[in-house]
Amino acid sequence: MPIYVYECQNCKKTTQVRAKMSDSAPKLCNHCQAQDTMQKVIAPSAFQLQGGGWFAQGYSSSSGASGGSSGSSE
Repeated sequence: MPIYVYECQNCKKTTQVRAKMSDSAPKLCNHCQAQDTMQKVIAPSAFQLQGGGWFAQGYSSSSGASGGSSGSSE
């Protein structure tokens, strides 16, 4: 199950919730106990492409793709 981040519109504190995509937002804020004030926050992904391999092998449309292929032909 994915982890979602919710922010209370009353106290502006965030809470992480492990839930299904079809589950509704939490009804109660854990910090201020306000009812129906939680709203889902779009959190940045932890996914990163690192290293030169994926770029140098032609997975990009920029000039770096052609430089990787010319080095292998010599």
